[in-house]
Amino acid sequence: MTTVTIPELPYVQQQTVYQGATWRKQYRWLPGGTAQNFTGWVARMQIRRAPGDPTLLLALTTANGGITLGVDGLITILATDEQTATLPPRRLAYDLELESPAGEVTRFLMGSAAVSAEVTV
Repeated sequence: MTTVTIPELPYVQQQTVYQGATWRKQYRWLPGGTAQNFTGWVARMQIRRAPGDPTLLLALTTANGGITLGVDGLITILATDEQTATLPPRRLAYDLELESPAGEVTRFLMGSAAVSAEVTV
C-alpha cells in the first residue's frame, strides 16, 4: 500500500471505491516536516451523494474503527467490503475531518469518490 504525504490542507483527491471490495487508504501528515502525533485526536469521514445532502451513505470514524490515527502522523482509512457494497455506483462526495484534543477541527481531506459497480456478487 502506498502512503501519501500531504503537502497542504485540505488535500483534494479523487478517490475510486470498488463496490463490494475492501477500501483502504493511508496518508501521513507532516506539518512543518515533523510527523503529527495524533494522541488524543479523533477523526470522522462521511460519504454523501453531494455536499449538504441529508442522506449519509457511509460514516467512518475513529470511534467505529473505520479510521486509525498513529503517533507517527499516519492516518489509515478502512471500509469493509460489506460497507462498500452498500454504496451506489456513481460519483459521490466525501471529506475527512480531524479534531485535536483542544477541540480544533481541521478538514484534512476532501473530494469526490467514484464508485465502480461490482459485477461479481
